[in-house]
Amino acid sequence: MARIARETPGLVQVNTSWTMSRPSYQLDIDLRKAAQNGLTPNQIAEQTYYALGGGLANEFYRLENLRQSNILLRFKEDQRRPTPVSLEQVLLGKVPLSSVAEIRSVRTPSLIEHDSFRRSLSVTGFYRLGGPYSMGLSMNVMMRANSELSWPPGYGLEIRGDMTQMMDSFRRLLLGLLLSLLFVF
Repeated sequence: MARIARETPGLVQVNTSWTMSRPSYQLDIDLRKAAQNGLTPNQIAEQTYYALGGGLANEFYRLENLRQSNILLRFKEDQRRPTPVSLEQVLLGKVPLSSVAEIRSVRTPSLIEHDSFRRSLSVTGFYRLGGPYSMGLSMNVMMRANSELSWPPGYGLEIRGDMTQMMDSFRRLLLGLLLSLLFVF
């Protein structure tokens, strides 16, 4: 979609709200091997998470009238940097992670955005005022996208602008006002 918008004459500074650029790792757990070692997928995920990010220490006692501090326990910085090799060596009890799971490098969204409870991607751009394509430019992009892209079920394209978002905000505000009046009476 962003490619189509970038190739549209008259549309400049095309940008998307997020990209699939965040490096992540996916664990494909072998359930049979995990069960043989007495591990559940949840235990494997938790132990891997805490090995990389650390965790808060439990409070064993609580002193009255004293402010309590949280203590974060984690590995040194150079030991926390996730690489496939370092992840394979994470110990789950006495078993290395590589013996119960396959680690794959994947790309994930840099941001997860929602609009009306639906996951969305915003493509924004500016048009040159008075240019040959300024009128109907967004419709041109929409028509090209619908003709060139095959949308899976549940996906679609919608033109929204500042006015549409403002009207949605006013609708929610009015609904909140009506509900508050109802609850007061």
